[in-house]
Amino acid sequence: MVEITTNIKLEILSCFTDYTKKRFTLSEISRITGISHTTLIPHTRDLQKNSILKFERRGRNKEFYLDRESSLTRDYLVMAET
Repeated sequence: MVEITTNIKLEILSCFTDYTKKRFTLSEISRITGISHTTLIPHTRDLQKNSILKFERRGRNKEFYLDRESSLTRDYLVMAET
């Protein structure tokens, strides 16, 4: 079951509202949202566990992108846009 959405998770997903096919590193998400990357780590893990975000390693970095096959992703994006 999906836990109650936090404002930080919605901030993370707001990065993807305009660019649903774009990939962001944790430092890019941190820069866009103004939230420390150490604060973002557990929230990105939760979003991965809930099949909303996926990642791919590029060298030392993880590039996060939306799991567009998940029905939860659409629901979260609607919440992030409002």
